[in-house]
Amino acid sequence: RYYSNLASLSTLTITLAEKEIRAPYAMLETERVQMGLEVEDVDKAQQQALAAVAAAKGRVTRSELKQMAAGQFQAVIHFEVAPEAAGALRDRLNQLGTIARLEIDRLQQPEGGTGKPEEGAKSKRKDTRFELSLYNLANIAPRETVHMNLACVDTEEVYKKILDRVEKAKGRVRSSNLNRQRNDQTTGTIEFEVKSADAGAVQLDLKDLGEVMRLQITENPDTANVTRSKRGFNIQLFALGMVSPRETNDVQMVTKDVPAGYRALQDAVVKAKGRILRAQLNEQNRENITADLDFDVRRSEEPAIRAEMDKIGDIFSRAVQRAQDSDNVIDSKVLYRLKLNNVTGIPAREVHVLGIEVRDVDTTQNAIANLVRDAQGRQVDGNVAREPNGRVTGKFIFEVPLGAADGLVNKIKGIGIVRVQRSSRNTQVPDSALALARLDVTLSNQELIVPSDEGPWTQLRKGLSTSLVAIFWSLSWLIFGVLVLLPWALIIYAIYRIVLRLRRKPDVATPAA
Repeated sequence: RYYSNLASLSTLTITLAEKEIRAPYAMLETERVQMGLEVEDVDKAQQQALAAVAAAKGRVTRSELKQMAAGQFQAVIHFEVAPEAAGALRDRLNQLGTIARLEIDRLQQPEGGTGKPEEGAKSKRKDTRFELSLYNLANIAPRETVHMNLACVDTEEVYKKILDRVEKAKGRVRSSNLNRQRNDQTTGTIEFEVKSADAGAVQLDLKDLGEVMRLQITENPDTANVTRSKRGFNIQLFALGMVSPRETNDVQMVTKDVPAGYRALQDAVVKAKGRILRAQLNEQNRENITADLDFDVRRSEEPAIRAEMDKIGDIFSRAVQRAQDSDNVIDSKVLYRLKLNNVTGIPAREVHVLGIEVRDVDTTQNAIANLVRDAQGRQVDGNVAREPNGRVTGKFIFEVPLGAADGLVNKIKGIGIVRVQRSSRNTQVPDSALALARLDVTLSNQELIVPSDEGPWTQLRKGLSTSLVAIFWSLSWLIFGVLVLLPWALIIYAIYRIVLRLRRKPDVATPAA
């Protein structure tokens, strides 16, 4: 019973619909074309598009032209043409610019019924509907942007050349800025856009205007508001004075005339359009004049500077340092920190010590000085010591070119008897045309059989001198006795006589008884 009651409460709903038994006798096909074209001149492209529609006997349902901010133009054209002329018209529109967007939709609708059309049903095509959008690229961001940093010799001139090149390529300068404080501290920034077809040639021309310190190419995401029809450039210009050279040369040079070499190098740097950073000439000590010169030049001008340095003197030492790779370091410029020293201030590469025994020191010294002078050398120091016994010793120091040292030493050795000979070499001093050799020569005469202070005349002089000394000594004592002892002796004698007289007084006489 319980279940019987539940069954009696159930409800059954049945929905009946009438099925159309008529099948469609035809299919109606509709085509819609949506196009977006990037053009240079929107107004001109619009007129050409309307003329093409008129030539295809189409019907324009909407046409408008808008000018927006920053030189942006946009035109919209809606029109319908016969299906047979749609393909040719679409090809004609493609020639007006670059297709940025293309959508073709086809829709079939049954006519005269629903369901599957009967066999042999006809297909009808309605007019093709076009929705055309024309716009220029003024405010459309480029898909690809080139970022480039250039180091320039003349930043202002390069700045003008880039603007002229953009104008020649019919590009668009978005922004430009030139900041000039000094000629060697000028900077510039230029942002521009050119057609992709001209971008490669423009980029090559930019590389020829200076040295590329940084090159980076970025791509924006592929969205509706970017295009590949143009390429963006972001160029930053720097004067050579604002960037660091990759190579630094610390050079010490020796020269015969420091002031003349100092001025010649300055003139060479100015002629090479280099930049003098520091210049100092020290002439306080005339025997040791020095100069410091720091400058940088383009690497293309370095051979001329090196040739001038070779004319001035020889390189004593050189150290080359290379900076790490960074955005503000370039290879086209080289820095020199140069120190000029007088050739007399550098140590000798060879030192020769000679002890020669000769008959006449003075004559031999003059002969050696002439030899040194003929060898383009000089005498640094010299002194002669003469002793009472006739011994004469002279010590002389000479500096001569290194190439003439060996021959000069052999000539000096042939003058007398060699008693001492030593040679040493300083390997720290480079072997160059201006390298020096130092000659330390000691000259002494031969020992005498009878010393000059022991000859007959000397002995006679000594005897006379001793005799006169004894006479003068005796005379001095005689004068001392007369002036000092004699008066006291007289006084003592007088006192003595007085005392004796007093003791010898006569006795008083006794009277007679």
